[in-house]
Amino acid sequence: EETNVKSAKTMIREALKRLSFLFLTAIMLCACNDVYHNFRSTKGEWERNDTLRFKFFAPEESKDKYYDAKVEIRCKANYPYKDLWLQIEANSKGYTTPYIDTLHCNIFNDVGRHKGSTAGTLYQLDFPIRPIPVANNDTLHINIIHIMNDPARFSLHP
Repeated sequence: EETNVKSAKTMIREALKRLSFLFLTAIMLCACNDVYHNFRSTKGEWERNDTLRFKFFAPEESKDKYYDAKVEIRCKANYPYKDLWLQIEANSKGYTTPYIDTLHCNIFNDVGRHKGSTAGTLYQLDFPIRPIPVANNDTLHINIIHIMNDPARFSLHP
């Protein structure tokens, strides 16, 4: 029994080291006709300290506003967990308080089937996040990291 617990912990630890199940993550911002949409790939293993970085230049006519935002994820069918936890951080010169949000992405439904649309072995899902403030003529830096370091927060899909 102790060996089973140890091997389960080892399996989880190894899976966390190799979150390399092709995550393509995008950030999408929209306000009126202004749109930003950009994908980043994890390129191999997505280690705990790896960060997906995005840069958005607010147009001069944006007039200090909040942009509706969502995170899009593409993952392979062999992703071994039912969910993914992400931390979204956004900073700009125009706002002194940094934007930080935690995003819980359910990859599978309650019966173990992939959510989202599919193209072969890739599944695409999108998850709305809180609107992000962007100042007039400012540059917004958005960072996305996975926070899957606590095995109790996620489980293997059936």
